[in-house]
Amino acid sequence: MLSAQRSKTDLRQRFSPRELAFLGSLRWIGLTLIIILIIPLFLRLSLWQFHRLDARRAANSAVTAGLAIAPIPLPNDTSGTSIGSHPLREWQPVTLTGSWVPGTTILARKHWRGDSIGFYIVDAFTTDAGIVVPVVRGWMSPVTQAGIAPRVLRPPHGQVTVHGWIREMEKGVARSGLPAKQIQWINAEALTIWPSTVVGSATMASVWVQSDQSRNQLNVLWETKAHSSIDDTSAPTVGAATAPAGVFDIPSPELSEGWHLSYAWQWRTFALLALVGWMILVRTELLRRREAQSVDSAVS
Repeated sequence: MLSAQRSKTDLRQRFSPRELAFLGSLRWIGLTLIIILIIPLFLRLSLWQFHRLDARRAANSAVTAGLAIAPIPLPNDTSGTSIGSHPLREWQPVTLTGSWVPGTTILARKHWRGDSIGFYIVDAFTTDAGIVVPVVRGWMSPVTQAGIAPRVLRPPHGQVTVHGWIREMEKGVARSGLPAKQIQWINAEALTIWPSTVVGSATMASVWVQSDQSRNQLNVLWETKAHSSIDDTSAPTVGAATAPAGVFDIPSPELSEGWHLSYAWQWRTFALLALVGWMILVRTELLRRREAQSVDSAVS
C-alpha cells in the first residue's frame, strides 16, 4: 500500500526540463503552433465583437436622439449638417406637405422587416417648396411565382401631408438586369430609373423618408381603387382608403444590443479553454511517460 502511494506521489512530482523533451517532436510542435495561432485569433474575434457592440450602442444612441426630436418640416436644403438648431440625423421625424409624383412607384428589393425579407415601396414626393423626396410608403413580401410583378396600390392624387423619418441614402452600386421598376438600393444612382423630369430636378433631396404609418392616415399613402399594377395609369376612384393586403408598415429599428457581448466573452472562453486544454494534454503525456518509465524500472 505504502509503495503504491509513494509511486503515485512520484508520478505527480515536479517535472524536469529533460522530461519535456518530447515537446520537440513534430507532433507536439504542430499542436503547440496551432494553439499559439488560435489563441490570438480567438482574442481578436472577441475584440471584434466588443467593437461591434460599441458600434451598436452608438447607433442606438443616434436613433434614440433622432426619435426624441420634435417633428419639423423637411428643410429646403437636405445636404447640410443641421436643421435649424438641431443636427440633421437619421430618424429625425419630419413632415412633408405636397403631392405624390404619378408613375414613380418602384420596388426596392431585399429589404428587411423583422425576420422577413421583401420589398420597400418607393415613390417620388414633391413638396410645396419644389423638393423631390424619395418616400418609402411601406413594405411588402415577395410574390411566390417568379416572373410575376408584385401588384402595388398607387399613392393618391392631390395635396397630402406625410409624416416620416429622415433616412440616409443607402450605399451600393445599382444593379443591371433587374425586373422593370425594381432597384437594389435606395440612392441617387438607383433612382435614375425614374423619369428624367423627376431625376433631372435640381431640387432632388439628398436623403429619403420612411413613412411613419402610425401618424399617417391610410388615404395619405394609398389610393382608394382596387389593387392595380404599378404600370396601371388609370384614374383613381374616390372613397375611403384601406390598407392593401400584404403591405405592412416599417417600424423604427430595434434598439437591442444583440448578442455581441455574449459572443465576445465566448471567444475569450475559447481562448482560455485552448490554453488549459494544451496544458492538460502536456501533463497527461508527462504522467504517461513517467508511469511507463517506472514500470520499466520495476521490471528490470
